[in-house]
Amino acid sequence: WRAQLEGDLPKALEFCTEERLADIGGMPTEPHANEVLNKEIDRITRAISKEEARVMDGMSIQELEYQVQQQERKVAAALKKLDAVKLTLERLELGIDKRKKALLTIAKLVNQSVAHEFNDYMKQRGHNGRVKTNHKTETLEMEVVMAGQTKDAGKVSNTKTLSGGERSYSTLAFTLALGKENESPFRAMDEFDVFMDAVNRRVGTEHLLNFARKHPELQFIYLTPQDVSMLDKHRDDGFVHVQRMHNAAR
Repeated sequence: WRAQLEGDLPKALEFCTEERLADIGGMPTEPHANEVLNKEIDRITRAISKEEARVMDGMSIQELEYQVQQQERKVAAALKKLDAVKLTLERLELGIDKRKKALLTIAKLVNQSVAHEFNDYMKQRGHNGRVKTNHKTETLEMEVVMAGQTKDAGKVSNTKTLSGGERSYSTLAFTLALGKENESPFRAMDEFDVFMDAVNRRVGTEHLLNFARKHPELQFIYLTPQDVSMLDKHRDDGFVHVQRMHNAAR
């Protein structure tokens, strides 16, 4: 048996290295070594079976392969959905960018329109006005140069420094300038002529009436405690309706 063992040694070493032989006690030299090897083989076989049972959870190789194929199909379907979602997201981002650019363009045009209209209303009383809007800082700057004053010396950037009538007229001019950009079908103003003198009140009221006539599709409601007898000449055409309230009982 020794000669046979020595003859099979090279082939055996292909499957079991010398390091592995050292781990299990070296090359067998006694007849009962076969029993030792068989026990080692049984031990290794049981270890392999136990590990396969743990990994495969009692399934056969065919069942495990089927499970792998099922999971691969699910992963492929999920990746396909993910690609579709990514494509939709890219389109949405492009749409958002276009809308942001359009919004900036519209904001710029609105700013220009309001600034032009405001200055136009101010010029009708001999004044000059400038409006500048900063959308990033969400601020609005208003500069007013009243009639008879130079641009440098008379420029006012804080309307609180204006007189009551000047501030009321500037506010009215700014409100009318904004009115063109407002899509609401109803417009209401309360005490628009407060602190105005008779001349500014007449001019301001005419501005409001002219604006209303240019927009017959809108309805305007103006409230004032002041005398409105100047509107009597407009009542005959049916365009203006004046509702006077009784004096409050004291």
